[in-house]
Amino acid sequence: MALALDGLYRVATGILKDEDRPRLFAESNYSRARKLFQFLSERLPFGEKAARVQYKIGLSYFYDDDFSEAALHYKGVIENYPQSPYAEKALFGIAMAYLNQSTAPPRDQTMTGRAREEFKNFQQLFPDSPLQKDAEEKLFSLNEQLAEHLYRIGTFYKKQGELAAAKIYYESILNDYPETSWAAPGRDRLNELTTKAAVR
Repeated sequence: MALALDGLYRVATGILKDEDRPRLFAESNYSRARKLFQFLSERLPFGEKAARVQYKIGLSYFYDDDFSEAALHYKGVIENYPQSPYAEKALFGIAMAYLNQSTAPPRDQTMTGRAREEFKNFQQLFPDSPLQKDAEEKLFSLNEQLAEHLYRIGTFYKKQGELAAAKIYYESILNDYPETSWAAPGRDRLNELTTKAAVR
């Protein structure tokens, strides 16, 4: 039985490679691999192999661009197998799933914020991970994106004459994202508002 399950795992993994997204596979192959992993998951409920299979199910959804389902299954790895070596990959996968659902400013930045929080969690929980550099680079881009969003909102309120509201957003840039490229223009705008308020 164990040998048969190992064989199925190898077949599924042959379809769904762990390190690099297989560019030539049709989408149906991700679904096919997922069905095999789900079959294995029902028969391997505990242990490292179970964590690995659960992670691969999430990975198959990720490759299929179903990022919500991917995040859900990655969370299952962390909740059910927190001591597994796959917990590290799963947390990084959650952050990446949120990142792939993020939209550019001025659109809603909810998923951008979630991705940022998960990458920060990853940095804290797995400081020695080889994925740390990648997480740091992703965080840099996310911080830039969130700071830009605040700057755009602040500028909108400034143009509307709602200076108190604009000030809140410019201050948020300086408080939350001081190392981004939006900190300097945010500070300039804030100084303008302070000067205007002083001469009234």
